[in-house]
Amino acid sequence: MSPRIPLEIIHLGTFLLGSDPDSLTHQFLDDDGETPVDMSDGVWTTEAMAEQLHVSSQPAGIGAGVTTLNAVTATITYPWVAADFETAGRFRLTLWAGNSPDGKRHGQEFEYSVVDAAGDAPTV
Repeated sequence: MSPRIPLEIIHLGTFLLGSDPDSLTHQFLDDDGETPVDMSDGVWTTEAMAEQLHVSSQPAGIGAGVTTLNAVTATITYPWVAADFETAGRFRLTLWAGNSPDGKRHGQEFEYSVVDAAGDAPTV
C-alpha cells in the first residue's frame, strides 16, 4: 500500500443553494507539477467521496456523481449532483484514481461552501 501523502486542498469558493455548476475536472501531475501522471499501466478506477464538515450526520446523496478518467491526460471528471448543493454548509470532496493491485494511488481534495441567498428569491 502506498503511504498517504498530505494533499493540498483546493478551495473552489462559495456556491448558492441549488447551484448547478459545470463538472469538476482535475489533472493529476507528477512531482514536477507539469507532467501528467503516467496512467498507461494496468486498470485504473476512480472514486469520489464527499462530506459536510463540522456536522454529526451527512446529507444524503452528496458525492454521488459518477467519476470518469482520461488515462492519457491523467484527468478525472466529477459531474456534480443536485445533493452536492442542497444543504448550506462547508464541504470537502475528494477525487481518487487508483491502480490495483499495483497500489498506485492519486487523490485531490477540494473544499467549497454552500450558502443561502440573502432575502427572498428573485423573480427574474
